[in-house]
Amino acid sequence: MATTRVGRPSIRTAGGVPVNTRAATGVLLATMVAGMMFGMLQMIVEAVIGHGFWSPLRYIASVFTRGVSTDPSFSIWPAIVGLGGHMMNSVILGAIFAAVVWKLVRNPIVLAMAGMMWGAIIFVVIGWAV
Repeated sequence: MATTRVGRPSIRTAGGVPVNTRAATGVLLATMVAGMMFGMLQMIVEAVIGHGFWSPLRYIASVFTRGVSTDPSFSIWPAIVGLGGHMMNSVILGAIFAAVVWKLVRNPIVLAMAGMMWGAIIFVVIGWAV
């Protein structure tokens, strides 16, 4: 493994392309924070409209339990499975966004606006498709 100027080992992809670990960590953290904020917003909206605070996590879990876990009350396993599924999707979709706009956008304000638009598009597409 090659080393950087400061002596830390550099990470390379299978094709030998160096990976910027600081940027990758930033993308990972940003997608997790965005996913948590969107998830909390959706949980609040579901509670306000009367479906139950925990229903979004249970609905996500019902994908894996074949519709058994759709009761909106709290249960630990559907909540864990739903949170895991939601965060996994957040990180994957955020990584796709980062890969697409990585070289196109350098202004942080434009990047934040593009990220919000990406989130809105994902919301509409998943709401329509699922």
